Amino acid sequence: MKKRFKNKITYMSRTVVKTVFEYVTYKLIILAFVAFYTIYLLNGYTEDTEKKLNKYTKKYLDAIVTDSIDKVKLSINDEFRILNNLSLMCDDESIFDISNNGVSDDVILITKNLEESLNNNNYVGLRLYNKDKVVIATVGENIDNGDAFFEKVLSGKNEVSGMMMMNDKSYLSFAVPVSNDDGIIGVLSATYEVSTFTEMIDTSSFGQIGNIFISQSNGNLIAGPNATNENNLFTIVNVISEKASTKLEKGLKNNQSGIVTIKKNGNKRYFCYNVIPDTNWYAIAIVSEKALSPVPRRISNNAIYTINKIIKIFVLSVVIIIVVDIISLIKSRKKEKDEKKEKENIKTMIKNTEKKE
Repeated sequence: MKKRFKNKITYMSRTVVKTVFEYVTYKLIILAFVAFYTIYLLNGYTEDTEKKLNKYTKKYLDAIVTDSIDKVKLSINDEFRILNNLSLMCDDESIFDISNNGVSDDVILITKNLEESLNNNNYVGLRLYNKDKVVIATVGENIDNGDAFFEKVLSGKNEVSGMMMMNDKSYLSFAVPVSNDDGIIGVLSATYEVSTFTEMIDTSSFGQIGNIFISQSNGNLIAGPNATNENNLFTIVNVISEKASTKLEKGLKNNQSGIVTIKKNGNKRYFCYNVIPDTNWYAIAIVSEKALSPVPRRISNNAIYTINKIIKIFVLSVVIIIVVDIISLIKSRKKEKDEKKEKENIKTMIKNTEKKE
């Protein structure tokens, strides 16, 4: 029984192989090869188009963030320029001598200069320190940014602090070293309300391509849509995508730059972020795929659509050719069998006739 079943399987296999070799001609093999090779080439072209599009998208997003960073840097540099000019009035070492009893005439004069500058600029407080962090002169409202911040300025760097709360308001400080020919002799700092500084940043073009935020690494907003003391960047982004918020938070806290792409409900959004030099701030652009420059997007989409259409038409044509060829072969084989059978019938009839005679 088993042997008979095995023989039957072997016979069926041979029959299938024989049938395949009967109907698969060189023409069909060549057509199949051409079809697969064409699909391979067109798929490669599609992938290449997508790569170029993604490369363009990255460059475009980088340009958006760079433009935002440049605007912020302009505002920051303007404030540093004012402070640096003001520090030139404080380069006399006698001002920082605290061994004398009482307040010297130099300190009184410096204090008046600070008050005048306070009235003419955007900050709410000015403070002059000596190298030991002793306050020499102070006007307005000021915040203490800690020793680490102070030491960075004493090393010769202009510094921007993080935000600090005071009287239910958010503040930040700009500080510059005060120096003369002998080196750094003190620090001059200016305190700003964050809301005031936000207004100073030119955000006129931000809303044209998406939403731009200026944020600290902890997500506290310096500027951008709905930038208030209570709002946090990660909370805002979390409404759009929890995944994007998590990735963004990780990138900012690790002092990184990059792009997070999120696709939700058929819509793709890009979250592009980069650090603003000389600060602990980030520029973050949130851009919809639809907001990207339409020309390359349209070209690439049309190219991909055309390619897919060509592939479908070509494959359909090949299938039709193969089917027609197979049908033709089947008919040809059937005709040959019929002719052979007819010849055999004629031979049989002739033999029978001869026998009768």
